[in-house]
Amino acid sequence: MIINIDIEKEFEIACDLLYIRPEEVIRSFVENVSLANFCSSDHYLAEKNSELKKTDSINIPSPKRKSKGIRPETLTQLATTFILKFNATHNNRILPAKKTQQEYFLMFNALLDQLTGEPNFEARYYRLIIFFTQWHQAVLSNISEHDAIIKLKSKKEPQELNRQL
Repeated sequence: MIINIDIEKEFEIACDLLYIRPEEVIRSFVENVSLANFCSSDHYLAEKNSELKKTDSINIPSPKRKSKGIRPETLTQLATTFILKFNATHNNRILPAKKTQQEYFLMFNALLDQLTGEPNFEARYYRLIIFFTQWHQAVLSNISEHDAIIKLKSKKEPQELNRQL
């Protein structure tokens, strides 16, 4: 099957900063979706009786319930958790622009300390998206044109992924 999608800027930033190819993450995600695995889990089986019997479809347990194990999260949290878990599990590459990365890791930790006291979610989000965009630009400015993972030439073209999945 061929799927054409536009890559969102935040996904591009995450892939570049984590130094992974977007198609690797998408392929891994597609390969790891399994209703059978999900529905056979102890968590699902423990929760399904009241939910599944009410409808003709598969239901994820309600997020309002307090239960042990995996709780449903927002799609953004799930997707971000997936890319971070993918990176930690499968990505053993050395990050490009090492000095730039180290500087931004330090600034990131300092920013997180500042944001801990910020009660407004939107304010935290916007400060972080500005920071990640600056970090991304710094990395792009400090890597080789011939980098094997981050294709600088493609950053100047429309961001569309046309790969066989």
